Amino acid sequence: MQTVRNLPTLQMLPPPPLGKEGWPWTPETLPISEKDSKNSESPKISIVTPSFNQGEFIEETIRSVLLQGYPNLEYIIIDGGSSDNSLEIIRKYEPWISYWISEPDRGQSHGINKGFEKSTGTILAWLNSDDLLKPNALHFVAKNLRDFSTPTWLVGGTEIIDASSQFLDTRFVADISRKTLISWLANWFPQQSTFWNRSMWERVRPLDEKLHYTMDLDLWLSTIEQANPIYCDRLLSCYRYQPAAKTQGDADVVWQETLQVFKNYLRSSNLDVTQKREIARAISQEALVYANRSSVRRQIFHYLLSAIEHHPSTLLTQKFIYAIAKLVLGRNNYQFLSKLLKP
Repeated sequence: MQTVRNLPTLQMLPPPPLGKEGWPWTPETLPISEKDSKNSESPKISIVTPSFNQGEFIEETIRSVLLQGYPNLEYIIIDGGSSDNSLEIIRKYEPWISYWISEPDRGQSHGINKGFEKSTGTILAWLNSDDLLKPNALHFVAKNLRDFSTPTWLVGGTEIIDASSQFLDTRFVADISRKTLISWLANWFPQQSTFWNRSMWERVRPLDEKLHYTMDLDLWLSTIEQANPIYCDRLLSCYRYQPAAKTQGDADVVWQETLQVFKNYLRSSNLDVTQKREIARAISQEALVYANRSSVRRQIFHYLLSAIEHHPSTLLTQKFIYAIAKLVLGRNNYQFLSKLLKP
């Protein structure tokens, strides 16, 4: 495995498609001094991009990584056997990609694990094939994530963009804990802007390959047990919000997996009674949100039973009672009941 050969500049890479402008298509990359380019202090950063039939976006992703101007980059692309134009695009940039492969896999988590197995970097992250790194993100990460002896991770902000790369919003998070993670819907933070050292990966690897949507939440629940993150108020990535994204199209499955992650976490022998109570109540809260969806009712019953099993007092909480009422009585009768029970 080698780092990126011949640190690419805008002039070295293939020209952008007609009509494409802005980062990472047409701006000049910031020049790197000879001293910096030979600086042995720059830790190797390994970026893994899993992809499957993302030909519409993957070129933008690749360029945002290669044009970082970072002197010690290892870029790995794991394609799941795409049938669109993805391979044509990847081959265009092959001289600057450290390793890539295209073959059927067992899903995104499997692809990411395969990529990290090939990696040799000190700092690790994955970037999905429709997301982007912001300019100079890797230089910033290298300067701020300097502890390599103990498990360490860093979280920055993200710019939310649409399918046309137009600005929608930004997302910053300055409080990540077990408590915030079990309220993931309100407290999510950008995986695209999260980096960790190899010491952390050795403790928490691999991703759970049974999870196809919430593997990041499952990973963060493990990393927070090792160390609190370094928070950065800098935009490090662009997160593409698009209707065709799998997390937007399969909401029921996403939340089934979310509840499954919490259920698995409840089984952890490292949690005390208070921590198990928090997670059991989080399951009740999520069950209450989705209890009126017939497609997930059966799974929700099982998750609520798991919450009772690990913390019986959950049975007496208002959220649990409301979730059961919503499942049994239906949405309309539940709303009537909640009004009667409201203090």
